[in-house]
Amino acid sequence: MGGHARGGNGHRFLKESGTDEQVAFLNSILESSTEYSIIVTDLAGTILAWNEGARRIYGYEAAEVVGKATLALLHHPDDVRSGQAKAVLDEALLTGTWEGKLRRVRKNGEEFTARVTKTLRRDPQGHPIGFTLISRDITEEERLAAQLAQQSRERSETAAFLNNILESSTEYSIIAMDLEGNILAWNEGARRNYGYAAEEMVGKQNVRLLHTGEDVEGGKVEAALAAARQAGSFEGEFQRVRKSGEQFTARVVITLRRGASGDPIGYLLVSKDITAEKALEEELRRKNEELAEQYRRVQEANRLKSEFVANMSHELRSPLNGIIGFAELMHGGKVGPMSDPHKEYLGDILTSSRHLLQLINDVLDLARVEAGRMEFHPEPVDLAKLVGEVRDGLRTLAAAKRIQVKTQIDPGLTGVTADPAKLKQLLYNYLSNALKFTLEGGQVTLRARPEAADTYRIEVEDTGIGIRPEDLGRLFVEFQQLDAGAAKKHKGTGLGLALTKRIVEAQGGQVGVRSAPGAGSVFFAVLPRVFWAGRESAAAAGAHPDARSETRPPAVAGVRPDRTPAGRPRAPAKLRAPAVLVVDDDPESQKLVETALMELGYRPVVMPDGESGLRAATRERPAAVVLDLRMPGMSGLEFLDRFRHTDNGSNTPVIVWTRAYLTTQDQSRLKDVAPLVVLKGRGGVEPLVKALQACLPAS
Repeated sequence: MGGHARGGNGHRFLKESGTDEQVAFLNSILESSTEYSIIVTDLAGTILAWNEGARRIYGYEAAEVVGKATLALLHHPDDVRSGQAKAVLDEALLTGTWEGKLRRVRKNGEEFTARVTKTLRRDPQGHPIGFTLISRDITEEERLAAQLAQQSRERSETAAFLNNILESSTEYSIIAMDLEGNILAWNEGARRNYGYAAEEMVGKQNVRLLHTGEDVEGGKVEAALAAARQAGSFEGEFQRVRKSGEQFTARVVITLRRGASGDPIGYLLVSKDITAEKALEEELRRKNEELAEQYRRVQEANRLKSEFVANMSHELRSPLNGIIGFAELMHGGKVGPMSDPHKEYLGDILTSSRHLLQLINDVLDLARVEAGRMEFHPEPVDLAKLVGEVRDGLRTLAAAKRIQVKTQIDPGLTGVTADPAKLKQLLYNYLSNALKFTLEGGQVTLRARPEAADTYRIEVEDTGIGIRPEDLGRLFVEFQQLDAGAAKKHKGTGLGLALTKRIVEAQGGQVGVRSAPGAGSVFFAVLPRVFWAGRESAAAAGAHPDARSETRPPAVAGVRPDRTPAGRPRAPAKLRAPAVLVVDDDPESQKLVETALMELGYRPVVMPDGESGLRAATRERPAAVVLDLRMPGMSGLEFLDRFRHTDNGSNTPVIVWTRAYLTTQDQSRLKDVAPLVVLKGRGGVEPLVKALQACLPAS
């Protein structure tokens, strides 16, 4: 490190100003002080000595600085420019010493803070001959000191903040105590909640005064403290006691306090009077129970109302079916010839009766929705065939207004599984609505196409009057009609679109409409290609309506259908005709079926209940049975079970012709019975005639 030059210069200097022993002693100090920079200069600033500490702190070797006036390199440039370096020199020259902090610069340009002591050196005669500069790098000390100061300020601020919280938390009681139960802190909230002043509690083991005797004697207090000590905290509700003796409910949080070493030193108890909250909770609970009871009563009232409406709808159907059935027989010429005016009047009766039956069916559907009695029976469907049947059923209405009905079924739309009756109801409601609101000579187009991999879209577009934007929100809502009121032009209850929406949404689909005044409308439905069981369960839960049952006679296992047109009955038998057993308690229905059977050439055997029906079945051995399900005494289902166990009962076709609602259990019992035809709703005698023609051989 260039010690020779430094040592030589130092020795020459020291030999001039001291004995050999002094020189050796001072030189040993100079060499051993590695943490301190020791620099000796003359009055002109020439460096005479430069120890190992100076080399380590400043980075210069002794050979680079000894004998040279380079002391200014160690000063910060700002201190040189500001005159601070000269001021330090002048003060040391004047007073003999200067001590303080200065900014210094290392050889590599790095700045640091040093504590410097500058002492004036004198010769034996007392004349100034130079300076000794002893300095130490205190940068890290300054940083640590600043950090400690910052931490101290933060602790002070935190303490002030916590103290402010402690004093300002008047709603919360905050109590600190040691492990022995001595209270160390008692805030204003504790005073307000418990009624004790701080001087009554601090420094004393009075926490037990705050608890009820039952909690203390029962060990609840000790158990809470033990839980807090084990887990670090505990939260619970306690009965507390004020100074006045009044008890109240408090929510208490107990937190274990630890010292700097991590050992437990006490507890912090924060509590709040929740008596009012508990009272509100109890009041809310009571109100909720009252609301639940009221809701239950409303639901029960709705259920009873819906059952009443459903039962009334069935009862209304009974006489109406008689009217429609006999009118059909007369209109078809089955009771003899009649004049054209009479035939026209009968046609009017049929039209009005069927319209009334449609209204009753709508009300019945809504009743089923509200009563939670809707059911789905999915099966693979031929969409094109289904659309054709609905279109054919509305052909008369379309022809009356000279409206062209087009269908566009995408050939790629295959694999559709749905409830055929409900899908037909959707198509019927959309198409009949379009025909109703389309002017004469217009056009209605029904489209069906894939929507996505697992859904398909049905659209019915018309060239009708269109719908105003403000009226779109009234569509698909029960009993809402756009032309309601005294000026109403179109018939209906306003249930068709609403029921359509329920049916579609029950299957996980959606409905919608696009329209503008004078530009026609497009009603659409997006449905899943495959109906899944979850939707059927949801539907059975009562969210959506049951559809009207189709009246087309289903195929019967093992029976070849008759292709004879429905309007052309077979001739009566010359010999004794085959017997058809009719089991029905309604006199009008009995007479209607009896007349229809006689016109078809069969011998009706009419019985009013199941017991007499079984006896007649044994006696007459009928070729077929027409059965009602809802009868006094033995029900139709019980009759069917017992009839199937008779000699000829297992192979005899049974036509269930009923106005009764079929539950899931009913349909399950009927599902595997063959040969069997179920005609629900009794929409006139024609469906029954078709079913009889399909089931029975020509008489």
